[in-house]
This record gives sequence, structure tokens and C-alpha cells, in this order.
Amino acid sequence: MTNGARPRPVFDEAAFRADFLAELRDYGLTDEDLAGWSEAGLARLFYTARDRLDPGRLGTWMRELGDSDAVWERWMQEQRHPAGRDEEDDDEDDEDDGEEEDHEDEPQDADEAQAEDEETGWAVVGELAQEWSDVWYEGSEHAWLRYAWSALHKAGLTGVGDPVDRAEAVARLLALTKLYRVFHAYAHETEHVDEWWDMGDQVCGPEPLVPAFVWGQLSERRGFASFSDDDDELPDEFAKALVWHYAPEVAKALLDQLGENFLFASLWASSSAGVRFPLNDRRYHEAVNGDPWEKTAAYNWTTDGMRL
Repeated sequence: MTNGARPRPVFDEAAFRADFLAELRDYGLTDEDLAGWSEAGLARLFYTARDRLDPGRLGTWMRELGDSDAVWERWMQEQRHPAGRDEEDDDEDDEDDGEEEDHEDEPQDADEAQAEDEETGWAVVGELAQEWSDVWYEGSEHAWLRYAWSALHKAGLTGVGDPVDRAEAVARLLALTKLYRVFHAYAHETEHVDEWWDMGDQVCGPEPLVPAFVWGQLSERRGFASFSDDDDELPDEFAKALVWHYAPEVAKALLDQLGENFLFASLWASSSAGVRFPLNDRRYHEAVNGDPWEKTAAYNWTTDGMRL
């Protein structure tokens, strides 16, 4: 039997274009919607927007705006200003812009901040955030983590009443720092998105860390690792097991409490220095405007549930 060279597959451009047009029409777009759009611009817009916009609204914006960046910006503005808010409200906001600029990003009152940290448990675990998260040399990373922690508090995930509860809070903080890292891996290519696996985080020790036997108690209670409070040392990759176990509930709480658009905007803005959370309007628009395609990977990861 003669082994001949395998024929190379042929890309049938005409068939591809026909299939793409059929997909657009199956979605509900009309010839009028598609008029004037290049195939490249149309594909970039369609595959990003189809899961978030109904065909009627997308088609209307395509006809009115004629540009994918403008369509994206319109959609983000609609998420920011829900239905029912009229132009008079926007005019009032414009009148207040000058006053807001004078006071934006002012530091929180020290006594107020301390009381908040005591209430949310940040006073107990916040020191570890400084050790576990250092994505940016200059940025607002730790301010964002504190802000996110307050969202977890509202979701009932920050209790530190007894040693095991405190261990669980520490585990959730660890998961939160890894979610932060992965977002910026998608957003700014600070590292590979799977690089968080190579963890060197110290989780066992005296406060603010957690003793091994308390980790064992938590492990037995939650059943997420083969470890008991009789062991003297943590098993290999125990910290990674903590992240795998707690990251989904932390991500869900952030999305539920902050909403996917505000969550994305706050994460994106945190790469800049001096940002205070929650974001004011100017910071929000800076985060969601600009080149939308630069932000697509990070936005999609956020809205898809922040899966590690």
C-alpha cells in the first residue's frame, strides 16, 4: 500500500461566508441591519453581542450607529443608566460634575473606616491581603480588595466569630486575591491566566494566619480536602484546594452584590493609583469607555461567572 501525502484541507471562503450570513439571519438580523458593515467588523460585533442583546435592539443600533465601538458604548451606557431615567436626570448630573470633581477620591474618614473594618471583619484578615496580593506596584489593588470584602460581608461570608469561622474568612480572602489576579491576567496580560496555580502563599501559622489544627477542623466540616485536625502539617497544595473550593461562592457573591458591570468597572479601575470605591461616575465611564475590544476578554470572563 502506498502512503501518499494527505491532501491539505481547503478553506472554502464562499461556504464560510454563506454559513456566517445564515447564522446572522437565524439570529434575527435583516439585510437592512447588515447594510454597510464590513464582514470583519460585523463578525467582531456579532460574536461579542449575540448573547447579551436581543436581535431587534442590536439591529436598531447597527442601523443608527454604524460602528461596532459605538454599539458597544451604547450598550454599556444602557447598563449604567437603567430604563426610567430621563434626560433631566442626566442634565442634573452634568450640573453636579464640577462639584463632584472637587471631592472625588477623597480618603474615607479614619474613624469611619475603622468602624467599618471592625464590622466587616477586614480588621481581622485585611493584613493578609497585603501579603497575598501584589499585582500592581502602583494601583488601588488593596482598596479594591477591601471594597470587595464589604460586598462579601453583605452576602454573609465574612464572619469571624470563632476560630473555624475565621479560618473560613481567611480562605475566602485567599480566593478573592486569586480572582483579582486572574482578572488582570485577562485584562492586562500581567501573567498567564493559570499562573495562580503556582501558589507559594503561606496560610498556616499564628494570627493573622491559621494554625494547622484549625485548618483541619474546617476541612472536616466542609469536606474539601483530605486533612484532619490530628495532622501536624498541611498536605501539599492545600492552599490551592482552598481556592478551588471557595472561589465559586466568592465570585457569585461579588456578581450578586455589585452587578457584573460595576464589578468589571471597579476591577478595571483598580489598576490606577488613588481610586476610591465605589466608583464615581467619571471613574466608571473611564473604565467602560475607550476601546471596548481591549476589554472584551476580561469582561467576558467576569460576566461568565469568573471561573478559574
